[in-house]
Amino acid sequence: MENFSPLFEDFLKEEQEKGLLDNQLKIVFEELLQTGKSVEEIVKEKGFDAPALESGELSAVVKEVLDENPAIVEQYRGGKESTIGFFVGQVMKKT
Repeated sequence: MENFSPLFEDFLKEEQEKGLLDNQLKIVFEELLQTGKSVEEIVKEKGFDAPALESGELSAVVKEVLDENPAIVEQYRGGKESTIGFFVGQVMKKT
């Protein structure tokens, strides 16, 4: 575990600089412990270094997903709240 100290330091530095979300930090830390890969390498592999979208860009993607799926929008309007997961997945795919 001697060589773990620099990896942990990198982890803490990355956490401060990148502002990763809690669930992303957990994933990076677990991968760090399991593989010994560098934090930077894990962050890139997992896609956590992707640039954030501007509010307008995200709104455009959401509108596109809704426009492409009118039947599922109607299901949601009809009370089927589980369709939210579908929409989140579609937006994630496009971003």
